[in-house]
Amino acid sequence: MILYLLQQVSLPLSPGQISAFVVSQNYMTWFRMQEALTDLVDTGLVTAGTDPHMTYYEITKDGLADLQYLQGDLSAEFREDVRTFLQANGYEIRSAAGVTANYRYLDSEGYVVTCAVAEDGVPVIELQLHVPNEAAAQTACDRWKREHAAVYREVVQKLL
Repeated sequence: MILYLLQQVSLPLSPGQISAFVVSQNYMTWFRMQEALTDLVDTGLVTAGTDPHMTYYEITKDGLADLQYLQGDLSAEFREDVRTFLQANGYEIRSAAGVTANYRYLDSEGYVVTCAVAEDGVPVIELQLHVPNEAAAQTACDRWKREHAAVYREVVQKLL
């Protein structure tokens, strides 16, 4: 089920995004989903990437090959539920996948926070900030994930 969801969305998904479908639709419990994700990563069918705040899962070529073999076992109802979920949540999923915020330590000079938004792999905005400490860097990353659209609008309004 998770392989099919990842294949259909064609983007890395966070555990929360996967859970929003498989748990809310009662296809599996949250604990079973976590076990399944671990098994899929351990067998190389899914990769787990991370940024400082979240893990994201993406289907691999081996996962696609296994899915081809197993796809017949998925019910038409399940496939329709996935299609409906992605129609209702596709914009939010694509938007979240293109919003990144990371920070790195600069010796004793503080931290550099890099915030970005990309659409279909094309950068829309990238912003770098120098902040004095890790707490400020963490706050900036968290706020960017929530406020990126408003910040983008403000920057564009000021510059154009």
